Amino acid sequence: MAYRIVLRQDTASNWTKYNPLLLNGEFGFEEDTDKLKLGDGVHKWRDLPYWLPGPTGAAGSSGTSGTSGTSGTSGSSGTSGTSGTSGVNGTSGTSGVNGTSGTSGVTGPTGPRGITGPIGPTGADSNIPGPTGAKGATGPQGATGPQGDTGATGPAGATGADGRIGATGPAGATGAAGADGATGPAGATGAAGATGPAGATGADGGIGATGPAGATGSQGDIGATGPQGATGPQGDTGATGPQGEQGPTGSGGALGAYGSFYDTTTQTLATAGVGQAVTINSTYPGGSSGISVQNGSQIVISNPGVYELTAVLSVANLFNKPVEAEFWLRFNGSNYPNSGTHVLLPAFKSSGIPSETPITMNFIGQSTSANDYVEIYWTAESTDVSLESVGASGGQPAAPSAMVSIEQVMYTQLGPTGPAGPTGADGATGPQGATGSDADTLVTTNTQSSNYTLVLGDRNKIVEMNNASARTITVPPNSSVAFPTGSQVMVARGGTGTVQILEGSGVTIVSSNSNDYLQYRYSGATLVKKSTDLWWMFGDLSAS
Repeated sequence: MAYRIVLRQDTASNWTKYNPLLLNGEFGFEEDTDKLKLGDGVHKWRDLPYWLPGPTGAAGSSGTSGTSGTSGTSGSSGTSGTSGTSGVNGTSGTSGVNGTSGTSGVTGPTGPRGITGPIGPTGADSNIPGPTGAKGATGPQGATGPQGDTGATGPAGATGADGRIGATGPAGATGAAGADGATGPAGATGAAGATGPAGATGADGGIGATGPAGATGSQGDIGATGPQGATGPQGDTGATGPQGEQGPTGSGGALGAYGSFYDTTTQTLATAGVGQAVTINSTYPGGSSGISVQNGSQIVISNPGVYELTAVLSVANLFNKPVEAEFWLRFNGSNYPNSGTHVLLPAFKSSGIPSETPITMNFIGQSTSANDYVEIYWTAESTDVSLESVGASGGQPAAPSAMVSIEQVMYTQLGPTGPAGPTGADGATGPQGATGSDADTLVTTNTQSSNYTLVLGDRNKIVEMNNASARTITVPPNSSVAFPTGSQVMVARGGTGTVQILEGSGVTIVSSNSNDYLQYRYSGATLVKKSTDLWWMFGDLSAS
């Protein structure tokens, strides 16, 4: 079987544009310049030299030929394939001086071959080698007569450039195969083939039947709460007592929280492009009240309020090119919106002497919970960027790598209230009004089909959830819906979908076995408020 070797080829501009990495020993051919480059597996195209074969060295002297053995009878030659077009022959070298011919033996024996002259440079190859025809069977060779002495061969002239290889003609018929040679050593075992796809998973076993639920005891009827009687008319207001003496003038406005901190270390960037916290290791004398630093970087705010933060960072760049850097705030572990500062730092002043750029950040923001914390984060596209701390020298104080101050904005704060004057005597209480008649005791129903949160108007009503899909009824905290203690709300499941009674934020619902689902369609339960955010629930309930 004939094989064809094809080199990677493209135009010179495309090789330069895409700049690929050639494997070690892999050629790349510029089809518009007829130039080659040889890959080394390390350097890309633009860094490789063009491949130019060196001149061929002079051939060594040929050794004396050994006596030829008797050749076997040549087989009949197979039909030769059509020859490809020959390339242009190189210029033939100058023929050497012929040696003296030896005495002719029987059938003209040839003398030993003279020294071969140096080979000339090889011409350029064709782009597409033609296929080689298969060699026909060799016929038996006749007996060779003794060889006469051959004169010394003169040096060969320079070889001209090779022509392009023409297409190889079709292979001739293959001669009869010779006897099998000895078996060579076994080759290395090939890589294991890919694992075949897993077989189909068998069908799951059926789910066993659910045991019957125990019978639920019947619930006694709850009597309706009678309406509250009408409030009697308010008695006359008593005379206003004399005004107390004016209290002393209060002190100045309230003192807000504040903190002033700094860091004495040079802070290096661990990984380019990855944010890290600015560290703080020191507090200025008398520089903190209600503000503290934890974990080396977290500025903790004890009390909610509006605060102003100012930071000054001393940024140094030892890289020999300008470098982009980013600085921003994080609040309670999350990036603070729109707090980023993008800076292009100038290149170093000279080798070993960085450029220095001060970065100032100023923000006003609100803390809504006790012990909120804020951090300053930074990163750059090179680890040659740092936050530089410079020690004191020449009568000048030290320059920290980071200085941070934070203080509470106090225009929203009130000063302490002065003492109240004495309260005047109460007026006489008017007579109590007559008790009103009992209200109608009929129970009304509030039917819902979506997830629902109880409202004050649901007191002494039935809240029916009617839907084929799962739904919830939520008991809200007292802070959002202030049901009076002792209020009751009845809930019912009118549809086929499950109904779960949920606790709002801070609410606790106590029930048997902590069950919180209405067990069946048409099941019901009663919620009774026992204290601020504590409710009891009893009725036809289940765990799911």
